[in-house]
Order: sequence, then C-alpha cells, then structure tokens
Amino acid sequence: MKLLRRSESEVVFHLGKREHDAFCKLVDRYPMVPSDFSPLSRFADAEDVGGDQELLEESLTESKKESKTALLAMLNDGKHFHEVSRGWNLHLTPEEVDWLLQVFGDIRVGCWMKLGCPDEMKGKMPELTADNLEFYVAMDMCGRLQMLLLHSLRPSEDSGL
Repeated sequence: MKLLRRSESEVVFHLGKREHDAFCKLVDRYPMVPSDFSPLSRFADAEDVGGDQELLEESLTESKKESKTALLAMLNDGKHFHEVSRGWNLHLTPEEVDWLLQVFGDIRVGCWMKLGCPDEMKGKMPELTADNLEFYVAMDMCGRLQMLLLHSLRPSEDSGL
C-alpha cells in the first residue's frame, strides 16, 4: 500500500491487486480481541463488578458488531475503493484512517493473543507452526499498515497541513 496524496479532507492510497486482496482478507478478521479482554478492574472482586462487567462485555460486543457492519459497508460501497489500471485506489477521510488504525490494532492484538502473547524483550518468542503462522503474518501486516496510516496523518512540512 502506498500513500498517493493527502489533504485536510482526504487521504488516498494505492494498493496493487494482490495487496487489495490481502487488505480485504485482513480486515475480514475483525474483530479478534474478545470482549472479556478488558476487565473493569484488576483489583476489585469479581462479585463487585460482575453485573457491570457483563454490561461492558455486551456493549463492546455490540459496538464491534456495528463497527464490522460499517467496515464491510465502507469496503463495498463503491465510494472508497476505485479500480485503476494496476490495482485499486483507496480514498479515506482522516477520521476513517483513524478508524482503520483501531481496526488493525484490534486484529494485531488478537493475533498476538492467538500466538500466546509473545514478548521478544523478555525472550518469549512465538512458537511458529503451520497452524499459527497466519496469525504471525497478519500481526506483522497490521503493524506495517498502522505505520503507513499513522504516516498519512502526520502533517508534512511542505503541504501546510
């Protein structure tokens, strides 16, 4: 994926045909982080937050369901992806770029969890197998896409943004 241009109201990326296919397959994984991943409190007793924790999980589940529906609609609405001779151009608002950052963050953390929460700084490397290699690749792709999306939001000195 390559940044073509950006303005205050629009960011345009180019994706080759294979990149477009990989992008769509990647976002199709969303959401991956389970709704119970975010406890209300690490210190309170489960009995104290039980009902509230359930409400939080239900709310997160519903929010992610709505976000997935909106994400699929965006990818298929004909306004965001435009086919060009060597692939596709993706037109996004800065708000949509921010939203995709969150989507890729969810996928990335979900893949990390599927890999057993590796921590290279502590020497805990993921044990890659034929069954989990896809999660490692997806996690890496999400990180690279997040870097590109963040770069697209960074004001450039020559554009005046």
